[in-house]
Amino acid sequence: MVAAPPSLTAPAASDEKSFLASPLAFCAPRAAAHGAAFTTRAFGDATFVGDAAALAAAARAPPEDEKALRAPFASARGEPFGELEEAFNAACYECLFEWIPRYKEAGFSTFRFEDFIDGRVRKMMSSARELVLKAASPALFGQPYAEAWAATRLVELYQSHAEARREEGGVLALGRRLLRQDGTAALREALAPWAARRGVAAEEAVEELTASVEQTAALLCNMIAAAQAHPAASAQLAREQAAVLKGSAPRAPITAALLGEMPFLEAFTCEVLRTAPPARPHRFRLSQPTRFGGLTLPAGALIAPEPFVAASLPSSHADPLLFDPSRFAAAEPPPTLCFGGAARAQALPGDLLTRDIAKAAFVQLRRMFEEVRLGADPPPKAGGYPLHTLPEASEVLLKPKMYYELQRGVKKLRF
Repeated sequence: MVAAPPSLTAPAASDEKSFLASPLAFCAPRAAAHGAAFTTRAFGDATFVGDAAALAAAARAPPEDEKALRAPFASARGEPFGELEEAFNAACYECLFEWIPRYKEAGFSTFRFEDFIDGRVRKMMSSARELVLKAASPALFGQPYAEAWAATRLVELYQSHAEARREEGGVLALGRRLLRQDGTAALREALAPWAARRGVAAEEAVEELTASVEQTAALLCNMIAAAQAHPAASAQLAREQAAVLKGSAPRAPITAALLGEMPFLEAFTCEVLRTAPPARPHRFRLSQPTRFGGLTLPAGALIAPEPFVAASLPSSHADPLLFDPSRFAAAEPPPTLCFGGAARAQALPGDLLTRDIAKAAFVQLRRMFEEVRLGADPPPKAGGYPLHTLPEASEVLLKPKMYYELQRGVKKLRF
């Protein structure tokens, strides 16, 4: 008698490797076969769950994974972007303006090394981090960046900390890790006076800052990657933006009201969050037996709230492997699990602030630059765990529009 072949969706030793290689491709067939909860061999035999409401109601023990990101902008209340928008837009414009090189290549007659470097090419993730850190400073620190940190190297310290954090687990070579100083310790020391004024430990301040900056920068990067990967969606975004911004000054702020007039941008952002969520809620162990979908799990079971399960449920997302913003155009988006912290059925103010900051920066970026193109062939895709975004080495080519070049005083290219 020939034994039946194992099910393609049954738990297997290769689950974690398969999940990390392509989370959506791993979760989609399992969600279709088993629903909102299924067992795996990944992350220590974790049960993946995509039912946001059930997760939010479940009794939980403390987080199982220490390196998981917390909820972004956890102290935000009300409608936080409306309160931030004026200061954010001023700093966002100034930061993006600096992305335009004042002098492009001056020719090769001198054979200087700089002649061979195009100043319009930047590292995307590190550039996004700096933008968020500076422009969202009033939400992060209670005052503009120039007032809070002008005399420090906070951007440099934070970049070192964030890159080193992503390297953990062998993402980058050991040699690079050894060459970098302990950025986290230096960042902790720099934040200590600010943390003391708030009555929190410096370690707590570092974690709060990391959760907010990393997830917001990651979402912005994932939106840029999705726009490049889906030209039809990018063209529709451009048409909508042009119509909404028509007649406004080149430096006019991108307000919450203007974002509200861009329904396709909102649908596009929801689809990016579905297909490339910047993070996920932390894993935890059940403190009592709990039922998820068709599974009844005992106390002590390891639960992994997984956005790619929620994103793949046939009941809420037809053809889940297809990138289709229109699925969010007609109705309220179903609950998603796209940010760090505890699982939740409804978005918190900090989640909404993360989205609005990323959307405003995305619109401003596409207003100021006629081309925003990721390098490499094929272009890089979002990946990684627990932060899910572009690799640190990903480069972007930024070609500014003429108005902004003239304001910057850019010289013409000569070859």
